[in-house]
Amino acid sequence: MNKCPVCGSSEFIYDEYSGTVYCAKCGYVLSEHEIDKGPEWRGVDKNGRSLSRASPVSVSSPGFNMYVNIVSISRPKFKIIPSLSLFNSSERNVMMLRSIAKQVIANAGLPESILDEVVLNYRLLTKMNYRGKIKETAVALVYIACKKRNLPCTMKDLLRNSDVDIKGFNKAYMRIANLMNIKGIYNDEQLINMTLRIINMINVNSNIKHRLMLLIRNMIDKGKAASLFNGKTFASSIAAMVYLSLLIYNIKIRQKEIASIAGVTDVTIRNRYNELLKRLNFRITI
Repeated sequence: MNKCPVCGSSEFIYDEYSGTVYCAKCGYVLSEHEIDKGPEWRGVDKNGRSLSRASPVSVSSPGFNMYVNIVSISRPKFKIIPSLSLFNSSERNVMMLRSIAKQVIANAGLPESILDEVVLNYRLLTKMNYRGKIKETAVALVYIACKKRNLPCTMKDLLRNSDVDIKGFNKAYMRIANLMNIKGIYNDEQLINMTLRIINMINVNSNIKHRLMLLIRNMIDKGKAASLFNGKTFASSIAAMVYLSLLIYNIKIRQKEIASIAGVTDVTIRNRYNELLKRLNFRITI
């Protein structure tokens, strides 16, 4: 065919990727799925970028699991559908969360593979009618993913690499933990290490440190049995246990000092401390 049957133009454009020939003037499609009779295409272009024709779709990709019609072709004219909004509000939120989480992960030096887990968990939360601020939700989901993989990243590290405050983070984290029934994103080693980290920063002798560790181990066991750590950052609960143990041994220290070492606020320690007194029924023999 030498001329376009619609406008009579003799200028055509060949799309080598789709094998489509269409009119350069009116856009009429003359043929589809044309076979390229030239040499086989290379695996990369001149800039070294991959020319793979297909690749696995990541769950973190915008529009994942969506089907969108862009154009419709009818004979004998090429019909263009008016501009459509490709993503609904839910997908736009996914795109925003993905962008924020990706930046936090990069700033904290975490593996990129976390991103897929973060986005997948957010999609699950939206199906549970979760409502929360995007920034705080993104940081909380990154934190949860790190703890599940036992990656060396603390809440303080993530907050330092984002503009989210600790109050907003805790609010989002607790909502997510309750909805997803998150239990045990910590392990015993993490709990003991946090305990040692706080106690070693306090000026007490080795004998008292040993007694404090025994007492706090007992509190940790009872706290796990009472689901005390569920829906809360374990650092705040451990800090409250350390504070309570110091009071039991008549060692005076301000809540603010413990909070600074644990990377939480003194208000949080006060809340966890009051919760400990109400929920843990234990006896102390000195």
